[in-house]
Amino acid sequence: MSAATLATIELALYTALAGLLTNVTTGPTTSRPFACVGRYAGPVPPEGLAEAAAQYPCAMLRFDEDLSTRDVMGFGAASIEDRALSQFSVLVAVEDARAIDDGMVGDSSAPGLLRLVDAVIAACNGLVVADTHMNLSTRYAGTRAELIRRGAVYVYAVRFEATRDAEAATYDSSAAVTIPAVHSDINLVGTGTAPNPIVQIVSDTTP
Repeated sequence: MSAATLATIELALYTALAGLLTNVTTGPTTSRPFACVGRYAGPVPPEGLAEAAAQYPCAMLRFDEDLSTRDVMGFGAASIEDRALSQFSVLVAVEDARAIDDGMVGDSSAPGLLRLVDAVIAACNGLVVADTHMNLSTRYAGTRAELIRRGAVYVYAVRFEATRDAEAATYDSSAAVTIPAVHSDINLVGTGTAPNPIVQIVSDTTP
């Protein structure tokens, strides 16, 4: 069975962010406000993202962590399934020496941080990634301050999650334990003659 991987989820998010790059001909717009889109790893240093970002405002995609959310345990060595919650952050950074209103809000020609966060959420929330768990799309998980240097640099982390089936060793059907069929009968008081001679539920766990 094919399953979404960390790499395929990351690529889907990065591709969506790339669509937010400013058109150099028309300049910044509400739908394409970023001068730089890239990848990043690790915490944000006190000086900001200047070493990684060529220009501001920028959006840098960072992988945060992959958490096991549910284990399905069956009978035998080969009957385990793991669900993983893959978490990524888009680091939205603005360098603005003007007033706080400009750095946080701005306008369509010089968007502030909140406008940029809105653009990232609109681009990355609800993305369809092939072969995620139950074909669930990416989900917005919140925004938090990553670095604030008033009158200089503002960096916020916009977080997204995707649920996937974790990779596992090759499945060995010989290690599985066959579960016999389960037959059930339903008799409801006052609905007919008991016992009901008809088997109404049949469940067979072996294909």
